[in-house]
Amino acid sequence: MLVTRAIRIVAVTAVLMLPGISAVWTSAQTNPPRVFILDAKQLNSDLGKIERDAQKTLLSGPFSVTTKTVTPPSGDKRDYMSQAPYFWPNPATKEGLPYIRRDGERNPEIDKINNHRVLDQMEAAVETLALAYHLKRD
Repeated sequence: MLVTRAIRIVAVTAVLMLPGISAVWTSAQTNPPRVFILDAKQLNSDLGKIERDAQKTLLSGPFSVTTKTVTPPSGDKRDYMSQAPYFWPNPATKEGLPYIRRDGERNPEIDKINNHRVLDQMEAAVETLALAYHLKRD
């Protein structure tokens, strides 16, 4: 899943940033930019929103795996960490391993691990800024 997201970020960025696809574009122009993944007509009506989103995005971040409050089993806070939401420590063992599944009950420990959320935020920021740059060259 992590690899799929990374590929999507690279693909969207690469397609939007191809040189020569479009010059600076304004919503008043009749010829929308050449795009491959998105609807060019929809972009025409959303240009102002895209610009506002890009300005807000410039203020977001930094995006780091080190902001989580728990340390991964490796002992290195720089390691990406995720936890299955329906798995809980095993009450029958001293170390709580192996974790056991409790169907339908979310383990609140998952809220201490924000790496997945930070990855989503970084992915959205890259996509927004790449799109805004492609359309406005700014």
